[in-house]
Amino acid sequence: MAGKRFDFLNNDETITPVLKQILEYIKSALPAKVNADNTLFKAKIIITELLTNALKHSHSKNTIIDVKITNKILTITKTNYSDPLALIAKTNASRHTVAITKDMLHTLYAKFTAKDQLQFIYEENNIDDTSSINDIIEHFGLLIITKAADIFVYTYDHHLRSNTFVVTIEY
Repeated sequence: MAGKRFDFLNNDETITPVLKQILEYIKSALPAKVNADNTLFKAKIIITELLTNALKHSHSKNTIIDVKITNKILTITKTNYSDPLALIAKTNASRHTVAITKDMLHTLYAKFTAKDQLQFIYEENNIDDTSSINDIIEHFGLLIITKAADIFVYTYDHHLRSNTFVVTIEY
């Protein structure tokens, strides 16, 4: 198993260099049998959204991206230290699957999997089921990651005040 940690200083100037570093590492560490183009495309989408999310929403100075590669799985973990996602309170209270947003193509859900832990899942909508073409998707980045990943889980640790997003791509 290969693995590497990347430190992203939450500012506009570092997003592109860090993205390139991570993608170069993934490309060099992927097993030869893997469809690298497909995996790198998914990884680029996911990492771009994770870094953009950190830049927009994290109130910490930096974000840690850990990449682990095995013969069958690429795991990307983003960790930063700040307040939890507002969705945590909603799902902890209901202990069920909560619809986060809906547009004409998708419904994005946060599924309660454990205290302070969510798994993001989506379903495609029938275009006829949408009430208004003006529905605005608030959590578009989460939807993008969910669609590109095989598994996407968020956990908040109250003691550390850490937000951890774990994305798994199977190949």
